[in-house]
Amino acid sequence: MENCTPSPAAYLPDDLVTQILSTRVPAKSLCRFNCVSRSWRALISDVAHRASLTQTLSGFFSRYKPKSWGFVSLPTTSSLPPVDPTIFLKASSGEETELLDSCNGLLLLRCRSPTRNNGVAFYVVCNPATGERVTLPQPSTEPGSVNDREFTKVEHAVLAFDPAISPHDFHVFQLVEEELQYNPYVMAAEIYSSATGTWVLRECACKPLGVFFGHTFYFNGFQHLSFSFGEIGLVDTTGQIWRTIDVNFPGCLGPGFLGHSQGRLLYISDSDQGPDAWVIYVLEDHDRDEWTFKHRVSKHALFGTPPDDWGWRPRYSVAAIHPECDLIFFFDRRRSKLKSYDMSKGDVCVLCTLDEVLDPRHPFLRYVPLYTKTLALPDAIFK
Repeated sequence: MENCTPSPAAYLPDDLVTQILSTRVPAKSLCRFNCVSRSWRALISDVAHRASLTQTLSGFFSRYKPKSWGFVSLPTTSSLPPVDPTIFLKASSGEETELLDSCNGLLLLRCRSPTRNNGVAFYVVCNPATGERVTLPQPSTEPGSVNDREFTKVEHAVLAFDPAISPHDFHVFQLVEEELQYNPYVMAAEIYSSATGTWVLRECACKPLGVFFGHTFYFNGFQHLSFSFGEIGLVDTTGQIWRTIDVNFPGCLGPGFLGHSQGRLLYISDSDQGPDAWVIYVLEDHDRDEWTFKHRVSKHALFGTPPDDWGWRPRYSVAAIHPECDLIFFFDRRRSKLKSYDMSKGDVCVLCTLDEVLDPRHPFLRYVPLYTKTLALPDAIFK
């Protein structure tokens, strides 16, 4: 038997290997590198290193009651100890805790307790991976309140956080909606900055902005809000820049699903040729707002059922888009199945069965663990 010559990589110090893996290797590849060698697997799974290593999509929060969420874990090759993302969703007796948003490892909650804050609702931002949580100061308008006299409400709030831009700064947008012609239009946003610890009210420069469709995410320095009537609203974290993007593309029908993956925006909509297909457009250049057709997928090929998916309560809906690859997740309401579809390979995979999902259109929030301590002056550390 011939002698095996060790790879040059075997002589690299652990600190150097960890630095290479954390700065030059995407999360998708990092999961595969668990299988390279025992020493690499030990480095990647070491609790002391996980804060510096890029993490991949862990799963989704799924809403199955008006204010109740569960968590759906995705299969993984990671040997890291699992995180319980629902640790902060388990309210004590007499308290209410509602999940509003998930953004790059942080969660935004709206809470209410009869023994705290005089029973008035308040916001909490938390990190399930580190156990940190911080209670925000009160905005000028009570979270979740409705003003029938002025036909305004602040039902929706969303989170903006990007650890690549700033590992400690986040923003919360409390949307101010006003009823016009029986539809709630976004007119302003009260924005909280963790850097200043204050809220600032900013009116839409192009108000009314649109009727919020319930789906949102933070990307490329802007909060993206999906609206009915084929528009996307964008607002920066200062509230000084507001603009809209028209997504009434050829071949699209009705409001679609907006997401981002691999540095690109993706828009998925029903085809105007019939209910049996989705069409997918991609935005590569964010400065020019030029979208290109990317893909068309047959619902019959995915779900094997007749094309009868019209209406407000569709039988099939887009759940999420994977942040690092060409995977799209769909929910089959008829069979209560969560499925993934690989646009590159055409592969369909059944991930799990969900007994009940409340919202058929946007019931899922994706979650990527963040092991870096992020929140300044947290209320407490939960383990």
